[in-house]
Amino acid sequence: MLLLQKIILLGEILTSEFEANLNLKGLVGIKKSHAEVLIYLYRKKKATPQEISTIIFRDKATVSSIIEKLINLSLCIKINSKTDKR
Repeated sequence: MLLLQKIILLGEILTSEFEANLNLKGLVGIKKSHAEVLIYLYRKKKATPQEISTIIFRDKATVSSIIEKLINLSLCIKINSKTDKR
């Protein structure tokens, strides 16, 4: 098995373990990508979806979807920009 294949397999195993531990703690449906967003927001206190997408290497649409789920679960809040009225 090539080194890259081993790294990918290890990543899949760790992600599976991580998500299983979240489920045990009552955070059902939370994936690794959700946790990445939450951790970033915890550290920065606030950020735009574009900023988060750059940091966690996901496209902005995916990050926006993750944020909406986290808002619906009351795990984060949305603060509208005073300058950007979109």
